[in-house]
Amino acid sequence: MAMVQDLSVVGHGRRAGAPKERVLVLTQNEFDRLESGITRREREEEQRVAAAQAKRAAFQKSKEISSKWENTISGQRKAKLAAKKAREEEEERIKQLKDIEEEEYRAAERRRVIEDAKKKIFNESDRVKDFHGALSFTECLKEREIQIEHKKRYDEIMASRDRNWHLKAERDLEQAAQLEAQRNLERLDKNHQAKRSLLDQIVSKKLVKESEDQLWIAEGKELAEQAEEHKEKLSLEKEKLLIRKKEFQEGLTTHLEIKKQLTKEEEAAAAREEQKRNIYGATKDKIAKMRATRLLELRKESQHARSRMAEKLAAEYKEGEDNIEERIEAARLEKEAKAAKREKEEANQRKARINSIDKHREVQLQVDKIASEIQAKESVEERVRLQTLDSEFQKHEKEKFATRRSIKTKVAAENLSKFEANRAAREAKEAKETEFEKVDAQKYKKEEGTFQEYADKVISAAEKAGRNTYPLKVIRARGPGGGRGPIDPITGMRPSYLAATADARQLPAYRNPETLEIRKNLEPGVASVGKQRLGFTW
Repeated sequence: MAMVQDLSVVGHGRRAGAPKERVLVLTQNEFDRLESGITRREREEEQRVAAAQAKRAAFQKSKEISSKWENTISGQRKAKLAAKKAREEEEERIKQLKDIEEEEYRAAERRRVIEDAKKKIFNESDRVKDFHGALSFTECLKEREIQIEHKKRYDEIMASRDRNWHLKAERDLEQAAQLEAQRNLERLDKNHQAKRSLLDQIVSKKLVKESEDQLWIAEGKELAEQAEEHKEKLSLEKEKLLIRKKEFQEGLTTHLEIKKQLTKEEEAAAAREEQKRNIYGATKDKIAKMRATRLLELRKESQHARSRMAEKLAAEYKEGEDNIEERIEAARLEKEAKAAKREKEEANQRKARINSIDKHREVQLQVDKIASEIQAKESVEERVRLQTLDSEFQKHEKEKFATRRSIKTKVAAENLSKFEANRAAREAKEAKETEFEKVDAQKYKKEEGTFQEYADKVISAAEKAGRNTYPLKVIRARGPGGGRGPIDPITGMRPSYLAATADARQLPAYRNPETLEIRKNLEPGVASVGKQRLGFTW
């Protein structure tokens, strides 16, 4: 039995007289039928999924079973593919082995080439070349010892021959000495005779020379007296010349002083004359202009008078020649009257000109006075204007100074930051260089160890062969670096402290023209003489 609540009847609250709850009672079969109808779709989906999973499992199982069969096409194809894969894997393994062998051979060849290159580089270094040169020198020394030994034996053989020849030569010399002694006696007799004749000649020549010497002495005394007189004359002339020079110098000094004074007076007089000349010239120019104007007027008047006189004379000449003298006298009187009139007019004009000059001078003085007053007034205004401009200029300069100061401060800050950045970069660069120098020093130490090992082997072999190993030991004792300076106790390098020539050859350590030239260029000297080049010496 099942009990189902009727959902269509709902009770609200607790009301008085509310109906009772209604319940539906079902059997188990009916309940199962209702429930199966509600969940049918879910059950069908579950059944479908389970059937698919079973089918897929059966397919995988069948596939696994059929995959192991060899009599099928698929099985044969898989077998062929597996055989091909195994064959390719074997071929790949063989190829890899061959590649490994070839790579090992190439690596060995590379190592051999690198070793040969290192050996060539090692042999091409200057120090190894010097060492090989020293080795050749030891061989040369050995050859020289052999040659010296051969020469010694040869000298002994030749010495025995020389002794025999010497004995024979001594016997021949004794015979020759006896013959020479006899000849010497004869020669001595001849020399004694020649000596006596020469002594006679010497005595005669000595007497002649004594007479000549006496004559020379007398002549020398006379020349000495003349020289003394000449010397006294020269001293007197020199004193006179000094006196004349002193007098001339004093006169020249007095003359120069007078000339300076006269020059000053002449300059002052010239200045005064120039001032007068300027005033006179200005007045003269003005008078000349007035005179030229007056002369032009007089010339016109005289020409007009002459023309009138000529006309009058011509008229009178036509009337007759009886009263010629009267006419001449009248003409003379008329001329004199005109001359007196002209002189009077000229005097009046001269007086008028002088009056005009005086008036002009007074007007000019007034003009100068007014101009000076105007100039003074303008100078006061100009001074005020200049003071205003000066104050403005000072203000502008202060602003410019403040602007420049701010710009300089900014530039200084930027320069300081750049300096700090440059200093950091420089320190980083120096650190890198120091690290590089350390690595380089380690490399040099390694190369030095290789060289020392090689040199020890060669020296031991040379000692066993009986060679002179001193040159080899000298080269071995030199430090790395190729220089001729002292060995650095820190790095073990032997740097070069000498300058190089123009073709980069290191100069020798001994004195020669090149080192003297370097020293000449280094030592201080006259500033006007330039140095050809610079360098360092040790």
